[in-house]
Amino acid sequence: MNDILIPWKKISKALPRARKFADDRAPTIEEIRRITEYPDRRIKSIVCTMASSGIRLGAWDYLRWKHLSPMEKNSRILAGKLIVYPGEDDEYVTFITPEAYFELQKRKEYRILSGENVEDESWIMRNIWNTKKGYTRGLVSAPVKLQAE
Repeated sequence: MNDILIPWKKISKALPRARKFADDRAPTIEEIRRITEYPDRRIKSIVCTMASSGIRLGAWDYLRWKHLSPMEKNSRILAGKLIVYPGEDDEYVTFITPEAYFELQKRKEYRILSGENVEDESWIMRNIWNTKKGYTRGLVSAPVKLQAE
C-alpha cells in the first residue's frame, strides 16, 4: 500500500516452522460417557448434538426449534435434520443421531413442564434460570446470565 518492499524470504527463515496438523482429536466413547454424567440437565443433549452433528460451539447462538426437524420412515425417527447458521452465508444442513434428537426433545419437555412457553422461535438451548429464592420450579421468564466468577 505504501510501496514498501518487505523481504518475506528473509523474515520467514527466522520464524519457527508451522505445524501442518492440529492438536485436536475426536473424543473417545468413554470421554463422552463421563461428560454426559455431569449433573446439569443440558450437558447430555449438548454433547450428543455436537458429537453427532459436528457443529461448533458458536452455532448454538443461531439454533431455534424451527431449525430442527425429525427424519422419519415408517413412523420411526431415523435422525434429526438441523439447519446450522440459518440466514447466514455459512448456512448448511447437518443431521443428528436419534439419541441426540430425543435428548433435545427431553430437554424441551422439561422446559415446558417448568412453565416456559417453548415455541418454534424459542432457542434450542438457553441459560439456566433462577431456581433459588424459594421457587420450586424456578422463574423461566427471567433467565440468569452466566457470569465468570
